Amino acid sequence: MNKTYLGLGIVAVVAIGLGSYYLGAKNESPKPGAETPGSVVCTADAMQCPDGSYVGRTGPNCQFVCPNTPKPAPVVKASNTAKLGERVSFNGLYITPLKVTEDSRCPADVQCVWAGRVVLSAKLERNGKTQEAIFDSSKQNVVTFEGKSISLSKVGAKENYTFTFSSN
Repeated sequence: MNKTYLGLGIVAVVAIGLGSYYLGAKNESPKPGAETPGSVVCTADAMQCPDGSYVGRTGPNCQFVCPNTPKPAPVVKASNTAKLGERVSFNGLYITPLKVTEDSRCPADVQCVWAGRVVLSAKLERNGKTQEAIFDSSKQNVVTFEGKSISLSKVGAKENYTFTFSSN
C-alpha cells in the first residue's frame, strides 16, 4: 500500500511540475530587444529635417514628420488661360483663379432675357506682393495691380471651368 501512495505521489509531483512549466512558458514576457511577430524594429530615434531641426519617431512604423516642410513650387505656365487653382504667368504677373463665387449664366440650350454673369476670385502676384482680386464678367471690370491692368475676357463651361484673361 505504501508503494501505491508513493507511486501516486510521484505522478502528482510530475504532473504539477509539467503543468507549471507549460503555464510559465506561455506567460513569459519577451526579453528586451527580442522581436515578436509583426513588430517593427526602428533603426533610428531621431532625424534631422531640411530646416535643421530634429524630430523623434511617431507612429507604429518608425516614421518621422518634419514641421514646415517646404512644398514644391507650383508649376507655372506662360498663358492667359487658367483653370481653378492653376497658377499662370501672364502680362508680367502671376494669376491663380481661386474660386467662382457666382455663376448665373444662362444654359447653352435655353433662351434667356439676361445672359448672366460669372464672379471670380483670383490671386495676383508680382514683385513679391500679393493681392486677391474680384473679376465680374458682366461688368468687364479691369483690375490694376502693380502697374498692370487685367480683365476677365472669357469663361469656359461650368463642368470644366477655364478663365481667359486679357490686358489693356
